[in-house]
Amino acid sequence: MLITDFHSHILPGVDHGSDSVETSVKQLSLMHSFGTEVAVATSHYYPTESISVSEYIRLRDAAAGKLLDAVADKNRPRIILASEVLVCPGLENLPDLEKLLISGTDYMLLELPDVSWNGMIFQTLKALGKMGIRVIFAHIDRYPPELVKDILIITKFKAQLNPGAFSSRSVHRRYSGYIDDGTVVALGSDLHMAKKGSYKKFASISAKYRDDFECVMRRTEKIIAGANML
Repeated sequence: MLITDFHSHILPGVDHGSDSVETSVKQLSLMHSFGTEVAVATSHYYPTESISVSEYIRLRDAAAGKLLDAVADKNRPRIILASEVLVCPGLENLPDLEKLLISGTDYMLLELPDVSWNGMIFQTLKALGKMGIRVIFAHIDRYPPELVKDILIITKFKAQLNPGAFSSRSVHRRYSGYIDDGTVVALGSDLHMAKKGSYKKFASISAKYRDDFECVMRRTEKIIAGANML
């Protein structure tokens, strides 16, 4: 079983997750100290901003190169490049959309908008599925539970949880069913900057909810290997 942090903002200068190579090195050190073996680097991509996918990928890959150079001789998690893509109407028509997939897979981590999820959003999600993109919704614990329930039933897509889903026994019960039925396929720290306290929350999941943690980690291992979990 690989311990995988599926949602992290560790690339320097790409988004607000890390302001420098030094901060990113500290982030990887935090991960390594816990035992994280794989870090999926999910820098934000906002289709509504002016930057193209190709330009974003150029900046993302350059940042990753700088970080890898800085940690070449250090013990650290393996880094997998990905993106946290904000869903917006017409996303399926974006040029070079496939470059936003999690490296080596057909999966894409999608962030739902904070506004209401209208019919156009559902049309876009349906179109992405028809294109063969395997969608994983990011941090579903951040949204109203009833809306989450509806969108998971309608789309049948998979999901990722942040540490907030394990903040208490009562909150955990709200999401444990999604783990049991196979909907939740990944866990992530959503790490921004080098906050020790934030990473301890991710690390504590394995201690408090070991069975759930190991179950989801085995699913994540299959995903990063390219298996179809949908």
